[in-house]
Amino acid sequence: MIFPLPYLQKCSPTTNFSSWKVSSTDPRFTDEAIAYCQLTASLLQPSNGLSAEFLRKFFEDVHAKGNEKLIETFTGSLEERKVTTKSADIPINIYTPIDAEKDKLVIYFHGGGWTLGSRSTHQSIVNLAADLTKTIWISVEYRLGPEYRYPIWLDESCDVTRHIIENKEFYGVDQAAKIGVVGDSAGAMISTSICQTVKNIDFQVQT
Repeated sequence: MIFPLPYLQKCSPTTNFSSWKVSSTDPRFTDEAIAYCQLTASLLQPSNGLSAEFLRKFFEDVHAKGNEKLIETFTGSLEERKVTTKSADIPINIYTPIDAEKDKLVIYFHGGGWTLGSRSTHQSIVNLAADLTKTIWISVEYRLGPEYRYPIWLDESCDVTRHIIENKEFYGVDQAAKIGVVGDSAGAMISTSICQTVKNIDFQVQT
C-alpha cells in the first residue's frame, strides 16, 4: 500500500495527516523513502473517515504527483477501448511502442488491494515496460470492491484475457503471438489466478 496502514488505522476520523513527519535522521529511511512519505503526508487531508472514495482519490493524487515527470512521456501510441464481458464493459488501455514486436503481448492488472488503483495510477509502470520491451501492453481497469465483491473482478479479468487471446490480431500482434499476464500486488494475484483458470496463457511475468 502507498501509506503505512497501521498508522492510518490508528488515526482518529479528524486526524490532520499533513502534520505527520518522518525523521530525516532515522537510518532506516533512504532519501527516496523520506521524500515519498513526505509527499503522501502532504497530500492527505483531514477526513471524517477512511472511506473507499477518500482513499481512491488519495491514491490517484499521490501517483499523479509522484509520477508527474513520467506521465505523457510514452513515445508510442496509447488507445483506450472497452471489452464487453458477461457482466460489464471493461475499459482497457493499449500501449503500442514505436517498432513494437508482433510476436508477444502482455496484459497488465494493477494493484491496490482490489479496492484502489486504476489505469491512470499505474500508467507510468506500463509506459516504461512497453517502451523497454518493445512489446504491446494492455492495462485492464477491472471493477473494484467493496462495491463489486469477489469473484466479480476476477471473473471480468478472466473474460478480458480470453477476449484478447481470441482476438490477437485486433490488438496489433500476429495470430501466433504469445500472450502473457502480469500484475503488482493484488494484480499479481489476479494474473496468477488467470494462469490457473484461462487456457492458452503462454507466460507470466514475475514481479
